[in-house]
Formats: sequence, structure tokens, C-alpha cells
Amino acid sequence: MPPHIYALATKAYKCLMKSGVSQCMLVSGESGAGKTESTKMVVAQLVRISKSASSNLVEQIKEVNPLLEAFGNAHTVMNDNSSRFGKLIEIQFLNSGVVVGAKVTEHMLEKSRLVHTSDRERTFHIFYCMVAGLNKYERKRYFLADRPESYRLVDPGDGTPVFTSNEDYQRYHEMMVDIKHTMKAVGFSEQDVDLILAIMSGILHLCNIEFVQEPESGQVIILNENEIDAASVLLSLQPEDLVTKLLANTAW
Repeated sequence: MPPHIYALATKAYKCLMKSGVSQCMLVSGESGAGKTESTKMVVAQLVRISKSASSNLVEQIKEVNPLLEAFGNAHTVMNDNSSRFGKLIEIQFLNSGVVVGAKVTEHMLEKSRLVHTSDRERTFHIFYCMVAGLNKYERKRYFLADRPESYRLVDPGDGTPVFTSNEDYQRYHEMMVDIKHTMKAVGFSEQDVDLILAIMSGILHLCNIEFVQEPESGQVIILNENEIDAASVLLSLQPEDLVTKLLANTAW
């Protein structure tokens, strides 16, 4: 039989307690193989069999993965919850076996997904969660329209709706509720949550900016300055500075 996730996690913990030497587990496989779910099970098992001085800490460790998935996972042809980044999860123990903390280091985030996705694929979950799950007050706060199709980043671009069904819409709506709950559970303040959502909204507005080249002068101008204004407020930038950066001819 293939290695059992719970047995491997338990073995790693026992080796740690016996030898005092840090243990490592590598979860690998092709897209859709179950790496994300396997990692969740490993973390859950390590937390379950170890001791902890704080039940709140245990819950925070468990909540980290779903939060990372919202910002780093996306729907692909192979997997509707595909991780588009790699991560190193470190769980820290005392010599007595008590869990005292955890650290997550991300790497290789697929940033290109912000500007281009392949057919039948989507950008990161968080943007669909926001256009489906923010309330009226939050939409007003972040200058967001009611129609998800108003935003190029999530709009399929072929005339079809952003969400393929009511179930699809509800999934992201509920995910947004869970994201806000999880942020608070892991220790984010209301100001932290507001800042994160403002930055994500700023990206939605940036992706809506339209450029056009004047036929006579050849100069490139921005058509919809309202998106510049919204993005500038949300990202704490001066509109003129943002325009200058966007229109600058930079050679790499």
C-alpha cells in the first residue's frame, strides 16, 4: 500500500521527539493530485497528536491554509482549487512536544495570472470572492460596481457571465464570509482586513484601465481616469504619480 498521510505525520512527530532533530515532509505531485488537501491533513494530524498550551493557537494554525488558498489558489482546467504557488510550512515545538507556533513562507507565486489566464481558467479566488461576497457598504468603500462583469480581471471576455451558475456564485460568496472570519481568527485587526481588501480592490481597478494611442502625436493616454482615481485612493497613491508610472517608457 502507498504511504498513509496520518502515519507519516505521526512518524515524523515521533522521530522529532526521539531524536530532537527537525523533520521534513515533501508533498509533491502533478496538478490535481491532491497536494493541497494532503498538506492540510499533515498539519491537522501534527496538531492533533501534539500537545498545545493554547487552543487558540491550534485553531490559528488550522486556519492558515484556507486563507492562503484564497489568495494563492485558482480554478484551472485540471483542478478548481489549484495552488499557484509553493509554500514551506514550519510548525514549531518545544522539547516537551508542545506546539508553540507556526510559520509559512510562500515562493513562486504565479503573478502572471493577474494579467493573463488561459481558456477556461480563472485568476486567484480572492477576486471572485470580492465581487460575489462584499456587502453594499464594502462595495461603496472600495468603489466597486454591483456587476461582476464590470471588472476585466474576472470577466471571461466572451460575453458569458463571471459565474457559471448560482451554485458557483454562492460558493465564492460563502468563501468571502469565511475569509473575513479567518482573518480575524488568525489575529488580523479590522484595519488589516480593510487594508488588504483595499489593495485587492485597487488591483481590480488597475486592470480596468484603458490605454489608447492618439493618431497624430502617437502619445498614449488613459481613457477612464475614474479608474485611476479609484486605484489611487485605494493604494494610497497620488493620481498624477500613478499616471506617470503607467505611461513611462521604460527599457529593461
